[in-house]
Amino acid sequence: MEMKKDKVIEQALKSQVETLPAGFEAMVMEKVFIEAKRKERRSYVLNLLLISIISLGMLTGIFFLLKEVYSFNVFEHIAFNFFSLKNKDFFLFYFYIAFLILGLLGVDHFLRQWVKKTKGSC
Repeated sequence: MEMKKDKVIEQALKSQVETLPAGFEAMVMEKVFIEAKRKERRSYVLNLLLISIISLGMLTGIFFLLKEVYSFNVFEHIAFNFFSLKNKDFFLFYFYIAFLILGLLGVDHFLRQWVKKTKGSC
């Protein structure tokens, strides 16, 4: 009995031939690509959020460990060193080095983009 039902269903499916609308495959592929981009974007945002949460947790743990276990107040130490006049020359030197490094990184990024653009246009 079951074999007859399967054959009847199989024959009914074979007899129904529907034509797909024009551009059906293109529409389906476009929807698949949109969904893939959406999934990739969602994954990127979730990874960025997870990394941020873990980093904040690690920083919070370090501050807690220094304050509670080692009795070291980070904020007082930073404020004392930042505002002491004897270290003023060192801070100026550190800021100079930091801005120099950031400037060089900016130039490197600009040059890399320029080379990528010129090689891509050839």
